[in-house]
Amino acid sequence: MTCDMICFLFTSLMSIKYRPASHFELGQLTSNVNTQLCIELTDSRYVSEYIEKIQNLMIGLHLSFDGDNLIPHKDTLDIVKLPQVENVQDACEWFAPKMVPYSERIGLIAANDRFIVLNTNHIVGDGGTFVKLIKDIQNPSLHNLILNGQYTRPIFPIPVEDEFSEQIQNLDLNFHKLNNLAPLTQSFSKLEKNDPTKWAKSIFFRTNVNKFKCWDSNLKKCHKMTDYLWTSLLLSMNAFNGKLGPIGCSTCVDLRDISKNGKNCDAHTNIYSVIIARAPVSRGMTIGELGNYIRSDFMNRKLHHEPLFILHHGGEILHYDDNRPGSYADLSQLAPFEIKDPIKDVWASVHVKDGPLSFLSLLGQAVVNNETNLNVFGGRLQYRESKFVEKDAIKIMKSIDYFLQNVELDRFVGDVFDELKNFQNSL
Repeated sequence: MTCDMICFLFTSLMSIKYRPASHFELGQLTSNVNTQLCIELTDSRYVSEYIEKIQNLMIGLHLSFDGDNLIPHKDTLDIVKLPQVENVQDACEWFAPKMVPYSERIGLIAANDRFIVLNTNHIVGDGGTFVKLIKDIQNPSLHNLILNGQYTRPIFPIPVEDEFSEQIQNLDLNFHKLNNLAPLTQSFSKLEKNDPTKWAKSIFFRTNVNKFKCWDSNLKKCHKMTDYLWTSLLLSMNAFNGKLGPIGCSTCVDLRDISKNGKNCDAHTNIYSVIIARAPVSRGMTIGELGNYIRSDFMNRKLHHEPLFILHHGGEILHYDDNRPGSYADLSQLAPFEIKDPIKDVWASVHVKDGPLSFLSLLGQAVVNNETNLNVFGGRLQYRESKFVEKDAIKIMKSIDYFLQNVELDRFVGDVFDELKNFQNSL
């Protein structure tokens, strides 16, 4: 059944009053994992128009959750008044903790005369959803279809477990043997105390991508950007810990490209999993060799369907835990937000409790405007107060940005490790 058929089916079954939340959805609904997307506009006269476009496209603005079921609504909640803020980041941070109870809605909008902020539960707002939304609200053809009544918004999202149910059912559940493919790499903090009343904190940096060492001035694009993000994040953690040791990175993987409904299906609002790539590390390796090692392990795990194996466990990855030392972090790298006038800027963020699986989570996102030659990378580093104080998290964040701007792939890991330690100590 295609995505269009599913949308038609949902529309024709208006008598349906609810849909039980899937196991994967319940995990994110009950733990209050919310995502935000802010749009800055060049002129206040566009605000109402773009709010309406978002309302027409975002499923979560029309759903509530009663503790077990997703319940559809024809209307949306009133727009929350956003105070005057300086930038898209401040708008997201202001709105993130102000989500209404899910019994009212799992999606909400705040706005002022310059910014529009979307706040949703993660099940209706993953990174791919936000990238597609920015594309769709700038698509005049889609807007005309909506105005002419020729577009049908899905009532419910398609649960990721349903999308891949056949593949998950046929998995080799002895997948844990892949843990032996590389020396272990991760370290969890399950022995540390978490404060369930607190939320994880975040800081960010933004840099023009033409300042990065991975920037190809001829092709006007970054080369091996993910490899740079892996190595910059993990070696910055090693430098902070003062010890060069094994590393690992839980990397988010968008599954739209391999879904049976295709990457443009509007009912896919939370269709991702992770791959936990691992690598040993030594002073004599080059940065390029370390990046290749991580990528090789990543691709091998992808070949063995690790993302689906993790979905089989409901997204739970604590079964990977063990006591071997190392540095472990999360990485989510979004596709670029491609914008044009009247959209001036975009930012995405995540709001979670002070108990994420890893110590640090880096959300990478770029904003590109080909009309103005804007191409800026943003790194949003989320950290646990139970592990880091803000000044230490800032050291790691600045270390990542420093690495991206200064480190070549042919540099030796040991030299870069020492350089990052010295850089962090100078802050």
